[in-house]
Amino acid sequence: LQVAAIHEADPDALVTVGIWNEQAGTDEFGYFNYFKDECLISAGGKQNGVLDFQQLHTYAFNGKYDTHSPIYQVRDDFGLDIPLVIGEFENQLS
Repeated sequence: LQVAAIHEADPDALVTVGIWNEQAGTDEFGYFNYFKDECLISAGGKQNGVLDFQQLHTYAFNGKYDTHSPIYQVRDDFGLDIPLVIGEFENQLS
């Protein structure tokens, strides 16, 4: 509903949300994209309540990024039909 409210207040605004991990932001690699249009429309009931671009976060665990981290992938690997940015990532690896 928040995305729809922003789009209603400013139709030119580009709206996204930080997605904690690629596992929740793609249907590829056996994961499920909870932020795809059909899920957001189903949850909020608003056709304009969809993201304009996807923002994934990625963090290393035990000094290594996951195989499917956007650090190792390109946008097309995620099967998205909207632009993708890496919103947060860890840079403390040695």
